[in-house]
Amino acid sequence: MSRARLVPSLNYRSKGVIDMSIPNSTLNSYINIQVAIASNINDAQSAPINAFKVGYDEFFSSDSVRLLKRGIDENNQDVTRFVFDLNDYATPFTVGVARIPGDEEVSYIRIRAEITPGVFTDYGPIVCVPPYDFFSTSHPTFTCSGNAPDLGTDAIIPDNLGVGCMNLHLPYYSQSIQVANLSSTATGTVLFLSFHPGMSPTIVRPGEEFSLTGAGAPELFLGSDGGTPLFTVRTSLVNMG
Repeated sequence: MSRARLVPSLNYRSKGVIDMSIPNSTLNSYINIQVAIASNINDAQSAPINAFKVGYDEFFSSDSVRLLKRGIDENNQDVTRFVFDLNDYATPFTVGVARIPGDEEVSYIRIRAEITPGVFTDYGPIVCVPPYDFFSTSHPTFTCSGNAPDLGTDAIIPDNLGVGCMNLHLPYYSQSIQVANLSSTATGTVLFLSFHPGMSPTIVRPGEEFSLTGAGAPELFLGSDGGTPLFTVRTSLVNMG
């Protein structure tokens, strides 16, 4: 979590409010950031929808946040911060079309930085933002499913899961976590999985699942070789001081 990546922190989540920020030290060579949103992790990986931009070292709030004065008191020093209501950007549901969800749904946030006007970096990792009422218990269970990208490693186990992998950041640290490779045992492909940048992956074979208890995993890296296996994640999060 300490590496300089384009990963905004989720500071606060409540009804009509998603409060996020990223250290200026990560952005000091860029002019602004573009915030993109999706309703599922597959769309977040391949086709997130650009919602708004935030200038370097600026504070941004969406229309509803400003109108209803929902701003949260927080130190804005040395951070680029944005507070928004998903309903200000939500798009209608259409089968098979990427969309921005409403405030009552889970959302997946990615940002990219503008280097010079019209020239952007790649999108950063996917930050999972749960519905506004998700944090009502001390150990809420976060779930998601998607397809791991094909890293094309030619039957070689990668040293680590870097460029091209799917990188998911959980809302809080996990207490326990379960990841299942749902691809066919006969024709499916392996799931490469790790929980920290730079780490060698473990392997979850088709039709198998991987479980940890008492594991404080903040993020997941996922990939495959020769296919895009369907996987599902179930994790109990620690929502307490």
